[in-house]
Amino acid sequence: MKHGLLNEFYGVTISDPLFAAEGLNIDNAQLALDELEEITKKLQIVKPGLSGRIYFWFNPLTKILHPFRFLRSFLKSEKARRLFLTNPTLPHAKLLLQSYYDTVRSLEKDLSSYRSACLSAQEKTLSKFPRANAYNFYRARVPFADFISYIDLMGRNSQALRQEIEERSRLLLASMQKDILNSSDKRNKKITTPPAKPVINSIPYREKGKKLSSQYREIIKWIEQGRDYSYYLEQRYGPINTELIGPIFYKLSQFDGKSTSHQFFISIAKDQKNTPRSLHAILADQYHFIELAKDKYKFYADIAAYEPLIKRGINYWYQPATSFYFTPDLTYYPDLATIVDLKRRPLLNKPYLLSQKSSLLDLLLWNGYFHNLSYFQSITSRINKKGKKNDSWHYLLIGRSYPSLYYLSFNRSVWRLAEKANFLGAPTKKSPFYITFSQLPSTLKKKDLQNIFAGGQIRAKDDDTTISNFKK
Repeated sequence: MKHGLLNEFYGVTISDPLFAAEGLNIDNAQLALDELEEITKKLQIVKPGLSGRIYFWFNPLTKILHPFRFLRSFLKSEKARRLFLTNPTLPHAKLLLQSYYDTVRSLEKDLSSYRSACLSAQEKTLSKFPRANAYNFYRARVPFADFISYIDLMGRNSQALRQEIEERSRLLLASMQKDILNSSDKRNKKITTPPAKPVINSIPYREKGKKLSSQYREIIKWIEQGRDYSYYLEQRYGPINTELIGPIFYKLSQFDGKSTSHQFFISIAKDQKNTPRSLHAILADQYHFIELAKDKYKFYADIAAYEPLIKRGINYWYQPATSFYFTPDLTYYPDLATIVDLKRRPLLNKPYLLSQKSSLLDLLLWNGYFHNLSYFQSITSRINKKGKKNDSWHYLLIGRSYPSLYYLSFNRSVWRLAEKANFLGAPTKKSPFYITFSQLPSTLKKKDLQNIFAGGQIRAKDDDTTISNFKK
């Protein structure tokens, strides 16, 4: 039953929602979280031996790598919001308010755990490399101290959220008291507060720009088919179809050290029932490669990771710039996903989508799952082949935790501060690890190029075969 006493609380829930994701498939997001958490448990292989077992006994990877407690509470809060807006009764208002408290409490716990783990990892790194003082990504450098300060800023944002929740709690309580004082009027009053538009975060994009060459258009198809996630999707769901959306001309600083417009396409993978299963962005006008020849190899990772390509005579690894670990700032991903969703589902509430940028969060969670699965398979395969221990704990914690994405700092219903976290850090010179498409040898034939762009799938199949043989 709709009561007049809920007018103000209902109004603020409409005009300025908390922990909201309009248009999100909550069930699919929950399933993606379950799978992401399960594969994250397996990644504890990165810290081997007794010390690793002891560390993860007290600090499970599922408590520190990704904010699972927060994300699960966030989904419950969004369920409660939808229930209240559909049927705005006092019990549903109380349920929504309690979900706010649960979510901010989960956020605080996850931030505290993540901060402690990062500090511990930094101390361990400094004990081995006293001159180390920053994390290096492509065209970006994030000092240790700055990384912690970003986490602290997220902590201050959680305090702002808590204060806002307290205000809404007082608002609801005041409404209840007013109703008691006016209890002589037994008539039910309908909610009359008109819905107000939420605050909009603009997205710097346009739909028209320089067209790609026919060669680059063909390469996009190779990229869709050649990524490792394509193999893992097929293993899980059988034959898949992809929906390619674009071009999207979007301005960002992640790939050039300064704000630059780039051309993107979004590939949405679907199963045989046409259900979307994952979303990946493709940077279409700039490609990056690692030279695998031993006399030219400069990358920091063990070259054994690329053995499946080398033994086939493929001397270049295509490194997708839109892999989650390539840059510390992934806030461009929800921007691109929102642009796409507005095209695919035009009947959704546009102001809410632009403000929250979380309507396709489920597919971004699945993307994280496939990233972690690929990393786990690669590590396991190398251990089985070489018997080598792997201790890439610090890299995993910093390079593959994706705080700019999974703490939802881009979502206005989560981020309440005027100040924004600068996850990108400071720009640096061009990385010595990578070469561009124009730097590839002109002698490479079309089939050679196809094999290079298929490197992810080739390695995924090889890793899978190695692990299967080892189990047998």
